[in-house]
Amino acid sequence: MHTALIETRTLAAQPTAVRRAVLESTKLTDWLPVALVEIAEALRLRGNAPNGFPFARYHSTTTGLIAVEAGFPMPTRVLTDGLVQASSLLAGPVAVTMYVGPYDRIGTAHDLVRDWLRRRGASPDTEGWEVYHHPPIGDPDNWRTEIVQPYRLTTPTTRR
Repeated sequence: MHTALIETRTLAAQPTAVRRAVLESTKLTDWLPVALVEIAEALRLRGNAPNGFPFARYHSTTTGLIAVEAGFPMPTRVLTDGLVQASSLLAGPVAVTMYVGPYDRIGTAHDLVRDWLRRRGASPDTEGWEVYHHPPIGDPDNWRTEIVQPYRLTTPTTRR
């Protein structure tokens, strides 16, 4: 595993085209690539083109299942239909790092981002998301995933 430096950015709101599901965690690795291919094909048939890499945002539930929203950033809002749903990634400050390695060890990188925020008097504001810069083929040690975590300041601090 390799995690690059953590940096802050301020993002504008980003329209997205997504699919949503509530799944057992063991089903995510099968569901995600299928969902992304189906969204990409539906967008192609509409004449819409994403303007960035695919992403997934995960939400924990009280039932132990995971609610997932996966899709693509879009230049403008898309129409919701039976397959593709309009959504957005929120505007505001985010902490960002690039994780390189297999998905089964990505939790460590998320922990590093949360610890980094805490040390700077900040905390996660909403669920973060993962941006997949490398398709899950080939050597997993080379997969590149950007971790994006919205945050809010919780205590005044000095710059470090």
